[in-house]
Amino acid sequence: MKAATVLSALAITTGAAAAGVQCGGEPYAPVSNIKNCINFLKDKGTAQCKVGGSNGGFCQDGDAVILGHGTKQTNCQNIAAAAEAILGQCTKGNTAGGRSTIGGNENIWITVKKA
Repeated sequence: MKAATVLSALAITTGAAAAGVQCGGEPYAPVSNIKNCINFLKDKGTAQCKVGGSNGGFCQDGDAVILGHGTKQTNCQNIAAAAEAILGQCTKGNTAGGRSTIGGNENIWITVKKA
């Protein structure tokens, strides 16, 4: 868990995950549910999170969902880092939402939104 936290913080600090963040465009979800999904993905560590076909879901908790789009896979910690970048830039009150590439890679990106 500590390594995941360090990886996520490093990605956000260096702009690796935050480079492709776009706020809005989808209904915002509760921050608490998004954080539960982020923790779920962090707990998977370096396991691969893969988008099935061209779209798929990485996590749903309550009214929040993290969806993936693209044709590649990456470790689940990278998905968590991108979701944290969305939280860092796209939070309004107790809700957040938006899209982000994974480390600036246009071949895979996530959407955080209301389920």
